[in-house]
Amino acid sequence: MNGKIKNKINISDRLIKSYAVLLQTTLYIRRIGIAVEPIKIVDILIQQHQQLIENNNSVDEIINILTDYVIANKNKFPTVKKGIPMENISCEGVIENDKLYIIDTVFNKIVFSNRFSDFTLVKKWLNKKGYLEKHNGKYYKYKIISGIKTKCYEISIPMLKMTDLPITKEKLEKHKAN
Repeated sequence: MNGKIKNKINISDRLIKSYAVLLQTTLYIRRIGIAVEPIKIVDILIQQHQQLIENNNSVDEIINILTDYVIANKNKFPTVKKGIPMENISCEGVIENDKLYIIDTVFNKIVFSNRFSDFTLVKKWLNKKGYLEKHNGKYYKYKIISGIKTKCYEISIPMLKMTDLPITKEKLEKHKAN
């Protein structure tokens, strides 16, 4: 293959470990006398690899999901101006300086409820594409939201760069058309 791999992706330690567990399980099953066809194991590994490649292209999908969620729940994501303290209201995050600061548990819920099974990979993908900011080597930061120091993620969403917030469905459609 001359050192080049088609559909090159980074294979994480987690993926390598899952391959190893699958192969080791197969060996144990064969030792106790249950017949397992090696080609079936190879097929499963190929399917997992293909799924990883497809998920690697899902950064835009997760950004769209986050954008849709913020629009659908815009009353839970108030826009705050830098230096102006936010009143104590119940929210799931804030929009400040064209950035979305989303609370950890809310982001986690959105990721898992939209068929993404690996929260860590989603964070890595978003960071790699420049959407998720890293702070002191961590994907999250602590921000005071509604008077409480909260673990949250700072995400740049292109739709939020519009200066005339709040976002409406008409603005979203216009943005997606461009």
